[in-house]
Amino acid sequence: MSFRRIRELRNYKKYITVWAMALTMAAASVPVSAAPKEGGRTEDIQEDIGQRETFQVRFDGAGGTVREAVRQMEAGELISEPETPVRDGYVFKGWSDQSGGQTGYWNFSADEMPEKDLTLTAVWEKEYTLDRSQVTVAVSAQAKVGVRESSSPRAVWKSGDERIATVDSSGNVRGKAAGRTYVQAVVGSQVVTAGVQVTNPYLSKSSGTVAKNRTAKIPIRGLSSTSQTSVSVSGSRAKAYIQDDQLVIYPKKKGITKFYVKIDGKQKTYKAEVTSYKAVKAIAKAKKAKGCRYSQPRRMRKGYYDCSSLIWRCYKPYGIHFGSRSYAPVAASEAKYMKRHKKVVSYKRVKAKKLLPGDVIFYSYTRNGRYRNISHVALYIGNGRIIHAANRRVGVVEAKYKYTKCIKMIARPAK
Repeated sequence: MSFRRIRELRNYKKYITVWAMALTMAAASVPVSAAPKEGGRTEDIQEDIGQRETFQVRFDGAGGTVREAVRQMEAGELISEPETPVRDGYVFKGWSDQSGGQTGYWNFSADEMPEKDLTLTAVWEKEYTLDRSQVTVAVSAQAKVGVRESSSPRAVWKSGDERIATVDSSGNVRGKAAGRTYVQAVVGSQVVTAGVQVTNPYLSKSSGTVAKNRTAKIPIRGLSSTSQTSVSVSGSRAKAYIQDDQLVIYPKKKGITKFYVKIDGKQKTYKAEVTSYKAVKAIAKAKKAKGCRYSQPRRMRKGYYDCSSLIWRCYKPYGIHFGSRSYAPVAASEAKYMKRHKKVVSYKRVKAKKLLPGDVIFYSYTRNGRYRNISHVALYIGNGRIIHAANRRVGVVEAKYKYTKCIKMIARPAK
């Protein structure tokens, strides 16, 4: 065998050995060296088999704030979903790789990184809100709720509990029973909600006798902490306002004044029959006497009255004594005193609407030879009612005012 052939065989053996070592080192991702060259010399060969090509994924907030704008990813990897971006007045819907960000959302659990750079754009929807977050409405009253955005799609309304409140297709909420619930509006893909409080408000009384140029307070019941109230007056004869869940009135003229109170969309009316302060106090004493016994012999004793002593004892503490400071005159004498002091309103019957609370009504049921044959007297207390000491059978009672010919005089002791 020639010397040249022996040298070729030696070089070939070295090549096989180095090639086997290179395969082993490549599997461990380390550089491979010492590849043979002709003439028995070697040179280093460097190859980074672990280095792979990456691509850029960019997150475009489309007007919103994005915390991580760019990442480097390998093709075929799943992209972890970034933090939800924020944009005032808008609701984030998702990320899209489509032009304009309007169609198709990126599925972070399934979609893989392509072999190219990628831009994911935030998709936004205008945020819809209601014009109020809380609605307070009275039973049988109605309140309107609307979507603030004028260009919003048509809302589909729903009540959380129709036993408490209902809502129609226009957002009109109607109270059904006192309690709490909510209404929802589905606007596009959004659901917006408003709380509903239904109240059952009322005035503690719907009418009463009130003194001129004096403050009176009428409690309002059934309110909530979110109730809305307002008050108006018929004419300009009084002042009125709401304070501490009370209707506060200050009438300036005698007669009937109506106060209209609006509570959570529901109107209530208070009718005030305005008269003098002394008349109001006399009426209060007469009401306390209801149920007492009738007696002429004991007419000045505690717990007993006849018709004229009732009137005298109601007015006497307020300076009106009908001509006697120590003992009650009879009804005819009281009438005569009223005439002498120009307190007469009428010498015949009048309709109740022309009377004022505190007026004294004189009757004649028989000829007795006294002034105008007057034999009985009663106190008008307002609202078409009187209080009088009727007879031994019923005592002091409240009764309906009757438009009768038996009325011979009507006087107003406290003008």
